[in-house]
Amino acid sequence: MPILLLIVFIDLLGFGLIVPLLPFYGELMGASPAMITSVIAVYSLTQLIATPFWGRLSDAYGRRPILMISMLGAVIGYVMLAMAESLWMLFVARALGGLMAGNISAAFAYVTDISSEKDRARSLGLIGAAFGLGFTLGPALGGLLAGNDPDSARVLLPAIVAAVLSLVAFLGAWWFLDESLPSEQRKPFIGRNLDVSMPFRGLLTRVDLGSLVAAALLLSAATAMMQAIFPIWASHELGYGPQTVGMAFFLLGVLAVISQAVLIGPLAKLFGAKRVALAGAISCSLGMIVLGISATHVGVVLALLLVGAGFGLFTPSVTTMVSLRAGPGERGAVMGSYQAAGSVGRIIGPAVAGVLFSHVGSPAPFVLGALLGLPALWLIVQGAKSGVSELEQTA
Repeated sequence: MPILLLIVFIDLLGFGLIVPLLPFYGELMGASPAMITSVIAVYSLTQLIATPFWGRLSDAYGRRPILMISMLGAVIGYVMLAMAESLWMLFVARALGGLMAGNISAAFAYVTDISSEKDRARSLGLIGAAFGLGFTLGPALGGLLAGNDPDSARVLLPAIVAAVLSLVAFLGAWWFLDESLPSEQRKPFIGRNLDVSMPFRGLLTRVDLGSLVAAALLLSAATAMMQAIFPIWASHELGYGPQTVGMAFFLLGVLAVISQAVLIGPLAKLFGAKRVALAGAISCSLGMIVLGISATHVGVVLALLLVGAGFGLFTPSVTTMVSLRAGPGERGAVMGSYQAAGSVGRIIGPAVAGVLFSHVGSPAPFVLGALLGLPALWLIVQGAKSGVSELEQTA
């Protein structure tokens, strides 16, 4: 488990390095807000394509080789990003990065392999915390490497550092990571009971899983909408540069890490995964409402606190509810489909945010993000009605 946490942390640290820079770099190339958010969305589009297949491959061949192959591919993607001198090169580099980022389904499946049902919420909270910590420190480091002048923002140095970190993660998996899925529990890649050759086909007849995955999709879309447009909004409304945006994302990530590493375990035991997920969704919506009505430094801090803590509670809670409904031989596929839902949200959210920002007004993406929390609440309740286990109420 410690090795996997370190690998996930390094992997996400490399990804986070790039987050605060792409909008500024895109503007230097003359791209509109809608085009910039499309560059962000293409990463999630290719991640959507790759995630279920990485999950299925990990069910068939084991988690370790899938993690290693995808991390080596990430190195190539970051090198391409460092060399990008045009918008189309940015698209290609981010598309490859998204394909490799589909490995998160194998990472989550690895955690569920080695944790008991009783301890699963805590284990998933830890992997989420490693995920969040990498994303937390990455933007801050990326902002420091790029500086705070929007007119001189470049991705060269952050992309090279990200490539080196991904190479370190690959070597860590090669040398230290043991396989978690015994050969007798593996399923052939072809002819599965749960068919996810299309990402969500296996969930269409499962009311519980389908509802929870839909809730995750909506919250992912809402938070991705906020994260994608925030650098542009903050630059236009408050004069933030890459370094300041990086520190803002650092604050967002700190709250998510605290929620997942410290709060999720005790809260899940006291209130159950369903109630914690509901509270997280409400907190996210409130944070986006604050951004929509208050373009001030204080409003930004309050909003980031609410969104960071809310998403940090929501994600491992819903992940726990989903994982408890999947058997060992289908877990990689189920988690792959679940992660794919997050990718759909991260495609829709940025794409819509850029259009709303340009044609409706700067608060519009945040208002819509807040409204998406309402149907998510209903879907969580619906998903919890079917197949409820005692562990889900107390784990």
